[in-house]
Amino acid sequence: MKHFDKIFLLHSTLQQRRTPIGGKELEAKLECSPATRERVIRELRDVFGAPIEYNRELNGYFYGKNADKQIYELPGLWFTAQELQALLACQHILVL
Repeated sequence: MKHFDKIFLLHSTLQQRRTPIGGKELEAKLECSPATRERVIRELRDVFGAPIEYNRELNGYFYGKNADKQIYELPGLWFTAQELQALLACQHILVL
């Protein structure tokens, strides 16, 4: 499994759960070692700004609430109407 696939899988796992998920269970889902699990968590937290928290009592990771209490989403690609028209024009030219 590629590194970005692990980041996306971690995001979707944390987003779908209502309770914290333990490290061993995450390693099984991501098919990785504890060190890789920590790297993926660190990257999702530091690079993508995900509010990942760890609860010692429940021994698991979860998405915390951010300042505006909205659900965290990975950044996506958003195009303006002009950019979409340019992409469609390029595609049309290339298909011909």
